[in-house]
Amino acid sequence: YAPTIANLVTCPEYRRRGIASTLLESAKRYIKQQWDRAPHIGLKVDDDNAPAINLYRKHGFCKSTWVPNLVGANGQFYLTYPFESPRKDFKEVRVLKSKKTLNQI
Repeated sequence: YAPTIANLVTCPEYRRRGIASTLLESAKRYIKQQWDRAPHIGLKVDDDNAPAINLYRKHGFCKSTWVPNLVGANGQFYLTYPFESPRKDFKEVRVLKSKKTLNQI
């Protein structure tokens, strides 16, 4: 199993001040201390939320799975932060019952 960050939200008037980065780094440290055998940290982000995706990539998270949204038009990426050895972002994203490249999504 892997610990998962359920939500990370910053009020619009406080964005671009490093608050989300500080919270994310604190969460990574806490999770590493509490779950020393965890292979990675997971989180989901809407696939059209470029600012959040960029934040998570900046902090070492990699796109690993795309999850279709059964209600709306968009889906979500499942991102992971690997504790073992940081690696570059995946070129391929696993998709339910098919494979798409990042450029196709």
